[in-house]
Amino acid sequence: MVLPFEKLPEEKQLPIRQAVLAEFASHGRKRASTNRIVAEAGISKGTLFNYFGSKAELWNYAVSYTLKRMSQQVEEMVLSHSDVISRFEKAAEMKLQLYIQEPSFFEFAGNLLVVYANELSTQQKEEMYRLQAEMKERMFSGVDYSMLRQDLPAERIIHMLHYAIEGYSDSVLKRLEGHRITQEELDPLWDEFRQYLKDLRIVYYSGGAGEEAH
Repeated sequence: MVLPFEKLPEEKQLPIRQAVLAEFASHGRKRASTNRIVAEAGISKGTLFNYFGSKAELWNYAVSYTLKRMSQQVEEMVLSHSDVISRFEKAAEMKLQLYIQEPSFFEFAGNLLVVYANELSTQQKEEMYRLQAEMKERMFSGVDYSMLRQDLPAERIIHMLHYAIEGYSDSVLKRLEGHRITQEELDPLWDEFRQYLKDLRIVYYSGGAGEEAH
């Protein structure tokens, strides 16, 4: 069923959707306030409930929208490099761009299974797990493990790389929290990140091998 809200032009949907996602990201389904949503979106409560019949419908829309966007992300994961660090770099780039362009969606999607799992239906949880599994499968399909140093198990190296790169990218996001960043300000962060990846290649690759993504 198409909601009345979804028939609006995108430019009218955007501020309302951002307000809805931000509210649910911060407070979850039970503690979310439609008063805060309408104040943030700049609309009346009557208008909000013309678009959505109830707060439960608002929540289901937010979850459905998030699942749809996650599915699109999986489809957009074109990882041509067989070098696993280059793949992690591409995934981190997608994550940072998403944080900058759609911060409300980024926060809500990140909180769904971690913070608000008990507020999801069984079907919604299953879809989230399916998308996560598909993303992981794409991430590691066709990886050239021969590039990795041979004195440690490949699986352990992959885990260490994952924790190192995820930890680094999360620390960058913390530094950016609450700031509107320009591309000029972003460039030094990318330079720092790519140097970090070069160091990881020296540590975990055989002879410091590996291709660099550009």
